[in-house]
Amino acid sequence: MTSGHTSPEIFPFVEARHKEAGLHPVTALKESSGFIFNRIWAAIKREVLAVLAEGVSTPEVIDGIWREQYSSPIGPCAMMDGVGLDTVEHIEQHYVDERGLPPKSLQWLQKNFIEPGKLGLKSDKGGLYAPPAPGSRTKILFLNLGLGEPLGEKSLSEIMTGGEILSITAEDRASKPIALVRNQAMPDGIDACDGRMYWTNMGNPSANDGTVLSAKLDGSDVQTVIPSGKVHTPKQLHIDQEAKKVYFCDREGLRVMRSNLDGSEHETLIQLGDWESEPDKVAVQSNWPVGITVSRKSNKFMWSQKGGSKASDGTIYAASLDLPAGSTASDRKDVEVIQENLPECIDLEMDDEAGVLYWTSRGELPLGNTLNKKQITGEAPKAEKALGRQIVSSLVLS
Repeated sequence: MTSGHTSPEIFPFVEARHKEAGLHPVTALKESSGFIFNRIWAAIKREVLAVLAEGVSTPEVIDGIWREQYSSPIGPCAMMDGVGLDTVEHIEQHYVDERGLPPKSLQWLQKNFIEPGKLGLKSDKGGLYAPPAPGSRTKILFLNLGLGEPLGEKSLSEIMTGGEILSITAEDRASKPIALVRNQAMPDGIDACDGRMYWTNMGNPSANDGTVLSAKLDGSDVQTVIPSGKVHTPKQLHIDQEAKKVYFCDREGLRVMRSNLDGSEHETLIQLGDWESEPDKVAVQSNWPVGITVSRKSNKFMWSQKGGSKASDGTIYAASLDLPAGSTASDRKDVEVIQENLPECIDLEMDDEAGVLYWTSRGELPLGNTLNKKQITGEAPKAEKALGRQIVSSLVLS
């Protein structure tokens, strides 16, 4: 938007730069108190507040209508709680002062929410929505690999150790992720058990310096579960909640491993080669174990060996949780193929109740860049007949 004095030649240049960055620029034709959509959105918020102030409806009903009508994951009341009702009040006060709008809805907001400190998600008093009951919120834990910084602004070492463990509350869809732990060496897999979270750090993929760490769910009390040198490049991590065991794949280490939650009884379950004496095996990506999950009902663990990025040589395997008598991790006879000829199969997740295995494939379209599922126990649905699996979702880039 112009300031009223901006040279007109500036706008085509700025629009072109935005498009190069993958954005969709929209230029206001003249100076305005508020950008184009901000003004439209302000009118929506203002009318929502009026509906609430007059007792015509509730936040739950308004947001429900909005989500259904516009196929949106979040409604205007939840968005205002996410932004902060004090911020909403500040914006509305500006419009009231500048345009002489009726202050009735603003006064209702100030009296019922701003003055008692009910500011939304930033307040433990709630906002348009009541505060959630203690322990009722669902915390989602996820990882930032940390490779988004351009070289030149940070050193390579800083970038390689710039990973983060992040959290967000599922119910607070408008809130921003919170960094619980910083300065991690390429974190890759995460799970939680008994009030603690556990994650893998790949480290430098060309070095034998991976680790498995744990911390309380608020990021405090970070502890080492598997130290550097004991695992090469740990990837997905899964916790058997019943047995209190941590399972993880070691990609360049060519191993599938597990341990107790404190790192004791660290053992190798699958050994596909010796990364130190057999570098040729390490070079073959179909030997790289990446994803892992556990089925207590079938007493098996399952893992993926991803295969090449532009090949269909990935495979998902399964084996018993208990090593067969007389077998070693290198020659166990109970290994079975769950699915083969996959385009770079990565992370696994087992729905034990339904007997369904889910996994991601990162390879080439149309079968790669997909979320897949397969019936492991029980009768397979007809939808699996063609591929031996179902493609649940596909990401298509244009």
